[in-house]
Amino acid sequence: MKFEPIPTYTLNDGNKMPGIGMGCFMGYRGDGEETARTVKIALELGYRHIDTVISNLVGPTNLRGIENEISVGRSIAESGVPREELFVVTKLA
Repeated sequence: MKFEPIPTYTLNDGNKMPGIGMGCFMGYRGDGEETARTVKIALELGYRHIDTVISNLVGPTNLRGIENEISVGRSIAESGVPREELFVVTKLA
């Protein structure tokens, strides 16, 4: 199957941001492997915009957001995709 290239948008500073990103607010506490697998597959398919989140659920009893960020970072590091090709964003929820 052949995929069309993902369109990009040029930002005011000249950087190009992929117009389609893969959102990573998923999984459950203790299930960082689901997030890691999903990000790995997205990178293999050509996604270069990864949108993660620091959850407002983060606290002493719920580490969901932190686990999400760790899993995303691990998948990116293991992917072999050069960091300069990736557009990683996060937000506070």
